[in-house]
Amino acid sequence: MDQAVLSEITSEKLFHPNNVRATLHLTIRLVVLVTLGFIVVNCSMFSPIGLICWLLYSFIFGFLGMAGIGHEMLHGRVFHGKKLNSFFFNIFMILTWSNPGYHRWSHLEHHKYTLLEGDPKSLINSKPTFFQLFQWMTFDLGGFLRRIVILVRNAFGIFQIPGVSIQNKIKNGARLTLLYHSTILILAISLNFKLILLLTTPAFTFTIVNKLLAISQHYGVKRAAFEPRDAVRNSRNLSVPRWLGFLYANMHYHVEHHLFPSVPYYNLKKVNRLLVRNGENIECVSFYKFLKELLIVR
Repeated sequence: MDQAVLSEITSEKLFHPNNVRATLHLTIRLVVLVTLGFIVVNCSMFSPIGLICWLLYSFIFGFLGMAGIGHEMLHGRVFHGKKLNSFFFNIFMILTWSNPGYHRWSHLEHHKYTLLEGDPKSLINSKPTFFQLFQWMTFDLGGFLRRIVILVRNAFGIFQIPGVSIQNKIKNGARLTLLYHSTILILAISLNFKLILLLTTPAFTFTIVNKLLAISQHYGVKRAAFEPRDAVRNSRNLSVPRWLGFLYANMHYHVEHHLFPSVPYYNLKKVNRLLVRNGENIECVSFYKFLKELLIVR
């Protein structure tokens, strides 16, 4: 990467987190979720408004996870200060049934060895089946059951990852996640079943857009003998509507994210402009074109 680009990014302070902007963005997400959740609680699930609001709630809720703002909290560059980022990362991981200990380890390894032998991230490189798409459009029962099995195994220390410190974090993360969702289940049975609809099932309900965006990041890129930092070759940029880019925490600028993971997500668009202006050939595929490539059988 041209040193001039790095100098411009540094001089424009694009590596610097902006607490005001981060707080505003997070507040918008939470206010929308709380508003939709309030409507769901006070409406019949069998009414059109109740159903639509629940699907919208679930759709937005999914972007709290690793394919969204939770992922950015992991990198610790949303807010200025490690503790605040870490707090929200742990919360969002637990809410979305994701083991914070495992993802903190595996995702940093993914950046270190992108698409190389040491990359622990499992990638989808075959076209999704009709059954998978159907589950992602409704409730991903298969994904839900797999996640429970993995968390239970992790909670009992059944995994092969080196390092006692990392192992303890993975076990503790799994136990916290299971404890939280078990508590929600008990409260739902005792108080109001809609707690399950708001705090347990959304991570697996109407996730199709979130899933397809996550797949797009490295889909079709074969593991090859290139450097892990060669993000122009091993990652994909997408053109998406502005509102979807906001929910996705600008991860459609995935090349820029892999080149400069320390840049806060809300500065990635500026980084993209700098790279293009300096002659970097970064292809940006429309989401529609990517879906044609992914879903249409040739």
